[in-house]
Formats: sequence, C-alpha cells, structure tokens
Amino acid sequence: MSQLKAAFYNASVGQGSDWVYAAGMCIQGAEAKPKVCSNCIDLASHEVIESCPNQTEGLVRPENGITS
Repeated sequence: MSQLKAAFYNASVGQGSDWVYAAGMCIQGAEAKPKVCSNCIDLASHEVIESCPNQTEGLVRPENGITS
C-alpha cells in the first residue's frame, strides 16, 4: 500500500469588503509539486472573482482538482 502525503493551502484576494478566500488540499504524488499546487489554488481564487461576480459563494474546478 502506498502512502499519500497531503498538504492544505489557502489564498485570499480582494480589497475593501470584497474578498475571496480559497482553500484546497494538494495530494503530493509523482506529478504534483507543492509550489505548482499552491499556485493553482491562488489562480483559482482569482478565477472565482471573474466567474462568480456579485456572489457570496463560488466554486471553481481547476484542471487537476477542486477549490472552493
């Protein structure tokens, strides 16, 4: 049985009273690198602003994961 290592990352972006808080879990495998994973979560937080304007909740699904 192989053991998976996971790390949690978060990001926030915004100004004034308009902020997006993103959280995600990265499972480190042969292809996943911590910096790549944390960058993906950061980019997703920017994407949710564009995809879900004027909303209090949003969900984006990056190519290799899910961020909320």
